[in-house]
Amino acid sequence: MLDLNSKVVEIEKKYNVQNLKFNELSIWSFLRKSYQLEEEKGLILTSNQVHVNYDNIPLTKKIANIFFGFRGWFNKYDYICFFNIKKKIVLGNEYLEIPLSNLISKLDSNSILYVDQHPRHYPKESSGLRKCSSLSFLLLIKVIYTFFYKIISPRVNFESKLLSQINDTYKIQVDYREAVSNFIIESKFYYFYLKIYSPRGIFFQDYSINQPLIYAAKKLSIKTVEISHGIIYQEMPQYFFQKKLNSDFFPNCICVYTKNEKKMLDSSINNNYDAVELIQREFLPFLKGIQKTSEANNILFGYRNTISVSTQFPVEDEVALFIKKCALIDDSIGWFISIRHFRSSYYDKFNFPSNIYIVNNCYDYMINTNIHASVYSTCIAEANYIGKKVILINIHNLSKKYLGKYENNLDIFIANTPSEFIEYVDTESFHTKSFYNCNHENNNFFLD
Repeated sequence: MLDLNSKVVEIEKKYNVQNLKFNELSIWSFLRKSYQLEEEKGLILTSNQVHVNYDNIPLTKKIANIFFGFRGWFNKYDYICFFNIKKKIVLGNEYLEIPLSNLISKLDSNSILYVDQHPRHYPKESSGLRKCSSLSFLLLIKVIYTFFYKIISPRVNFESKLLSQINDTYKIQVDYREAVSNFIIESKFYYFYLKIYSPRGIFFQDYSINQPLIYAAKKLSIKTVEISHGIIYQEMPQYFFQKKLNSDFFPNCICVYTKNEKKMLDSSINNNYDAVELIQREFLPFLKGIQKTSEANNILFGYRNTISVSTQFPVEDEVALFIKKCALIDDSIGWFISIRHFRSSYYDKFNFPSNIYIVNNCYDYMINTNIHASVYSTCIAEANYIGKKVILINIHNLSKKYLGKYENNLDIFIANTPSEFIEYVDTESFHTKSFYNCNHENNNFFLD
């Protein structure tokens, strides 16, 4: 049975990794991410990496992207926000930055710089982002800095018997020397960068890929805030630790959307945050009120029931095969699988029947269909909020593991087999509660 990140949890329980240091640097606080990624690599079909859903962007566009919002780098801002293209959506004529809606609505547009990591930018006037620059410029400077740093400074060279033992025992080959070296270089670069700009605070969506930035900011007493990308489950090792770690590598504050998440994090004995704030997921009421689109309706017409699907990495193949079996049982149901991790060509090998469609916009089809299906994606909470029936595909017991406790309280069904799933399609809904409550009072924590 698949158990995501089980080795990292076991390592933290078994070994005193919290004491690992290099020149007084508490290295496990950021190395644990490398071990998580290495473990997940074993769950990826490397032969299918050609199908990974990277946008096919011409080199000229990538080069031009460096200069997007170029003038923004020469101004001073109170806040700098790094955000992810994967959480940008277009609904009708609206451009929405999902995790950033709180910031956009609350902060003076002239006081914050948004740093966009992707070449396909939305119009600033439509998205509400008046000051937006491309991360590519910062990354270019970082590459140059790293090149000269490695020439001038010696490579990190140290041996850790404990990490070598962990590598051998769990057959996880992490080059911990290289990881430590990269962290030191990146954190020094961001220290230099933040020293120049001196913002009051920085925002991001995933602390685990921003730890060099966080570490540098904390050395300069700059407030760091993570805005959660979605649901946080107690089974997630990136948020619930087996040992108390050095808080210098974690945000001052994490913003979550549900009282349950706040309660879990606040009560965790190994919590590394100074504060856990409850905020609104402000784009959800808009999502609930948006009109169905004619593009989707043209495809949906003729099916007695329609189901949108948010796939789940790294069980993509199992999800696809499960859906195919369901579609063959009842061809009067239309299935709409949104592309997330792989290109549409990835699904050619499954030889899907005609009632399965591969689509680009998860939210567009979530709005237009009757049911939403996934394994444990955050999209299920959003579908639940807008009144859709949710049926979970319980592959490797992952649905039960993460969401079993909600099964009797929310409009959620957990299907173990395709026939059981089809049975739930016609089961009467009892929608009474939602994951998200959008009536929280707005907080001013980032203005303090």
